[in-house]
Amino acid sequence: MRKLLVMMLSLAVLMSFTACEDKPSVPTEGEDLKALFATYSSNLSVNDDGTGIVLGLESGSDEDGEYRIGASTWLGEDDKLTNFVDGESITVDFTLDLSSMKENDYTTFSLAYGDHSEANGSWSFDYKTETIFTVLRTAEGYTVAQVNNVDYYGDDVNREYVSSSSKSKEVTDDDGVIDFTYTAQYSDGDGSLSVSLMVNDEKAFDFTINGGEDAIAAIKGVGYLWNCMSNIDTVEMLGLSLT
Repeated sequence: MRKLLVMMLSLAVLMSFTACEDKPSVPTEGEDLKALFATYSSNLSVNDDGTGIVLGLESGSDEDGEYRIGASTWLGEDDKLTNFVDGESITVDFTLDLSSMKENDYTTFSLAYGDHSEANGSWSFDYKTETIFTVLRTAEGYTVAQVNNVDYYGDDVNREYVSSSSKSKEVTDDDGVIDFTYTAQYSDGDGSLSVSLMVNDEKAFDFTINGGEDAIAAIKGVGYLWNCMSNIDTVEMLGLSLT
């Protein structure tokens, strides 16, 4: 887990918020979209035509070696938590331009779920679990797979997570502009979380939900979308929506 645990905890405390029942609006392109990614975001830039952002990476080193990490956004302008309503879905949809990828290049995204807590008059996000997927460029197209961990110090392990995944989908796409849609639903009745991933409007898989029963039962909403890791810094995000 090494860096993953540290980064999760960092994301949970970096911002404060006021709870809100409504789904917040999110910027969809250009400078506004760039501003939404407020964490690990020093190397983000607006793309050439101003419609999206280039997902640059931050880098550093610690006792485990040199690492890279991508940017994260809280899904909302003020509250930083999008609350589940029993029986209703939360959909997070975003488009990636992966045309710069060559074979064996990859990028990884995570959607986190949790609760919130108050201290000294401010609120902070309490992480409970997340659903992570990696897109790996192949000779034939792309493999999209659920992964359950991320290595921030190297690339081969992350590729191995894809090849060993039990949840994956092969995707062919002519121009490399691909739409990804998380659909998440929480049931108050049995305290269960269900999350699926669509790729270009086709079902890829239902995520296996990791975490103990107590953690899952304590989930109240969606927290952040995080471009955890990539081996390249040229992937573009062309749009993001929350419904």
